[in-house]
Amino acid sequence: MSKQLDFAVQFAHTCTRYGFAPADLAELIRLSDRAFKAGERYCNTGVERSNKPFKAVATKAKDMGMETNWPGLYPSFTNNIGQPVYLPQA
Repeated sequence: MSKQLDFAVQFAHTCTRYGFAPADLAELIRLSDRAFKAGERYCNTGVERSNKPFKAVATKAKDMGMETNWPGLYPSFTNNIGQPVYLPQA
């Protein structure tokens, strides 16, 4: 299976399993990637530009009914009963 098709299957499965709208999940993934890049840039240069990417992820996740944790550069998510929510990996 190609990498792109594998991601599409994971994406569809995640939407179905957690009841997410595809547009919301796509936006959360996009925001998470931006926050990762901002964190990586900070680690490499020591220059922090803004907290906006991190706040945007937390806001979108909250709108989708999830809590956001930052154990590292990439966020992790839990649903309203504390179970982890896994995003598809590109």
